[in-house]
Amino acid sequence: MLKLNKRSLSALEQQIYFLSQGAKNNITTYDTIRSWGLADENVLNVILSRMCKKGWFIRLKKGVYLLSGYGKGMVDIFYTAQFVYPGYLAFSTALYLHKLIDEMPFTIYIATKEISASKHFGEYTIKAVSLDSRATGMQRIGDYWISTIPKTLYDCLHFPEYGGGYSRILKSIHSAKMNEKQWEEFIDYVKKFDSDASCQKIGYLLDLLKKTRVNIPSFVLSYLQKRVKSVVSLGKGTKGKFNKKWKIVDRIGEQTLLSWWYHG
Repeated sequence: MLKLNKRSLSALEQQIYFLSQGAKNNITTYDTIRSWGLADENVLNVILSRMCKKGWFIRLKKGVYLLSGYGKGMVDIFYTAQFVYPGYLAFSTALYLHKLIDEMPFTIYIATKEISASKHFGEYTIKAVSLDSRATGMQRIGDYWISTIPKTLYDCLHFPEYGGGYSRILKSIHSAKMNEKQWEEFIDYVKKFDSDASCQKIGYLLDLLKKTRVNIPSFVLSYLQKRVKSVVSLGKGTKGKFNKKWKIVDRIGEQTLLSWWYHG
């Protein structure tokens, strides 16, 4: 068994760091390092702990490490985020990856079934949002598991604070130019998960969006119209404009919701 002295540990640290530089996107795992047979598990645990304290590795989660200081500027934060929490890239992160917004996000959202938490990595925050049974509707694009365009827009409408607010979400729906099949996917999530009040809000927002010449299939608005029940408020505040068709008290206002359309 290897004696635990500084010289031998430092030599092993350097060897592990050198071998790890071939890892995809600078991410390696405990199992991979152990497979090299450089030390027994007790010694390996000590080495990896030392390397994290020195800043050579960043521990993403148990048994998963990001090389720090190697290839700076080349780390794919979206790929890295998927190792931190189990789920799919969602909300404004997915809007960006689908090219529906231009601003590079510094909060990387992961939709999960049960976990709500966040971790900081340099200038980025990786935030997990629990969606329970709604954590579905993802696809593989390259190295990413990401919500589909219809599911991304659906998720954002339910958590507008994670999508940049209703105005930016409506602009993203306008930019998406979804086809009928995509609208069918969107409305399937609504039918499966949404309350009447939620349907009213979505219906009102989509109906409003028609003013920007977005083609929203009639079956979408027709279904949402059938779910109109009691009066519902959109936004916060004491003042608002009542919409009789959707029984919505709009406390945000059309000029704000469609500001990107009216004012560029």
